[in-house]
Amino acid sequence: MPRKRRSELQAAEEKYRLLVERRDHLNEVAKAIREERDALHARMRELIEDIRTLREEKAKVAEEMARAKGERDSIRAKIREMRTLRRSLRGRADRGVHEKLRETEERLRTLEDNLQTMPHSRDEENRIVEEIRALTHEVERLRALAAEVERIVGEVGRIEEAIQEMERAAQEKHEEVQRLYEKIREYGEKIQELSREVSHLRAEADKKHQEYLKTREKADAYHRKAMEMREKIIEIRGTARARREEELRALEELRERAAELEDPEKMDEKAKELIEFLKKRGRVEL
Repeated sequence: MPRKRRSELQAAEEKYRLLVERRDHLNEVAKAIREERDALHARMRELIEDIRTLREEKAKVAEEMARAKGERDSIRAKIREMRTLRRSLRGRADRGVHEKLRETEERLRTLEDNLQTMPHSRDEENRIVEEIRALTHEVERLRALAAEVERIVGEVGRIEEAIQEMERAAQEKHEEVQRLYEKIREYGEKIQELSREVSHLRAEADKKHQEYLKTREKADAYHRKAMEMREKIIEIRGTARARREEELRALEELRERAAELEDPEKMDEKAKELIEFLKKRGRVEL
């Protein structure tokens, strides 16, 4: 191969080697960037799964809080009903009935004693007897009222106890609602925190992806250049091989014709020119 052609081939091979090295380096860089991007995506998936779990737990707590609120509100409604009943019963209970009964019973005893121990005219006696009869009916009526008042007072007392018990239950439910509300708030804050982290990771992953694409694009460009240079090397080698084969064929033909001549000096002019050409090309030595 001529020196110039050999030098051109060496330069092409060196450039090809440099292009391949640069391409391989960029592919390694792209691989590292891709792994960083994939690691960010993996972390994002973990956080998204954590968020999904937190939202499910938050929903369960919200359902529990709604149930507790419903029970609390139901107890409060019952308390209002009991208080209304208590007011109604208190309105029906005449607290002065016992005093009236005591006064009436005392008046009845006085008249009975008076009737039995004091002399009276028939008209006076009849009047006292009528009053005693009326007071006796009144005492019976007042005793019935007093019994009803006692029953009402007892019922009011039981209602008071029930109200107090329900108020304690309502307070417990209210505290449960507050506790669950605080838990929901904590879940919400944690979800927001993780969501912000996911957004940050997504932005970083997008940057890494763009960086990866640009690096791959550069690597592909070097790969294309390397392939072009490889084709050029193949072309140079192919051209040199073809020329070498052509020259070898010409040399063989010359040797065959020279052997046929009795006197080499009588070789035709064309053969001499071919030998001189090959000498100049550095292909033959005679």
